[in-house]
Amino acid sequence: MLHTDISNIEYSQLLSFVNANINDFGNFEIAIIFKADYNQSKMIRDLTLYLFEKNNINVPWKNRFALVSDELVNNAIEYGSLPLDKNLFKIKFENKNQKLSVNLEVYDTGK
Repeated sequence: MLHTDISNIEYSQLLSFVNANINDFGNFEIAIIFKADYNQSKMIRDLTLYLFEKNNINVPWKNRFALVSDELVNNAIEYGSLPLDKNLFKIKFENKNQKLSVNLEVYDTGK
């Protein structure tokens, strides 16, 4: 599993990291540490859209998954974290027998 902390980077740096470290966009898992900050949720939403585009999944499904990721992250920020806590977002794509499985998970500090 790939890990990165996006607390102090820009979206372009995150994209560069993803493109440099994911060889197969149909089979990967990435764990992203993020600050309990709504600016970070936009980066995660944009990354989710990008990952779906890399798998040739377009509207409406990519947008639906982006909304799901956004709700999970925003709920963790609003209800499960204190300001500047760090939370974890995981996204996994797995392609088996030409069927794509996607798993989204968010972990907060529970404060």
